[in-house]
Amino acid sequence: FDIETSRVNIESSVWPDQVRKPVYLGQKAVKEDWYMLSWAGSWLFSGVAFGDVIKPAEAKSRDDKRVSKSLHKVIKQADIVITHNGNHFDIKKINWRFLVHGLEPAQRYQSIDTLAKCRQVFGVTSLAMDFLCRQLGYDQKHHTDYGLWEACEGGDKDALTRMYNYNKNDV
Repeated sequence: FDIETSRVNIESSVWPDQVRKPVYLGQKAVKEDWYMLSWAGSWLFSGVAFGDVIKPAEAKSRDDKRVSKSLHKVIKQADIVITHNGNHFDIKKINWRFLVHGLEPAQRYQSIDTLAKCRQVFGVTSLAMDFLCRQLGYDQKHHTDYGLWEACEGGDKDALTRMYNYNKNDV
């Protein structure tokens, strides 16, 4: 499985001499936290990706409860989950969204993280999923840009469809 998330809306003011330095932004700088835009998954060997994406009104209100519940329902059925960087990103993120929405963490499964396994086993030049897919003869990732996330967060229906297709292609 794989998830796509929104950006975090941060507001801050810094002194001019801090512009080119790393700046610590405290929790009060976070005006709106991230939320899940979509998730996609596939049962092993099925070859068919499925999932869910937020609706335009949900995007505008930053409401991923319905999408979180649909992922929660599916992931509870899994004995093993396979992700790329899921141990450090996707699994922790979904567990947070589950907690926010009053759902129990779905942790009865074993996790296989292809990024961690590639790092452990292979001397590959790049661990980026797009690079690995190209080297191994799989479809490349769909092209995205900053504007896609912005349009999704604004509730653009076509952008949300494009994001969902991007998400399913990653799976």
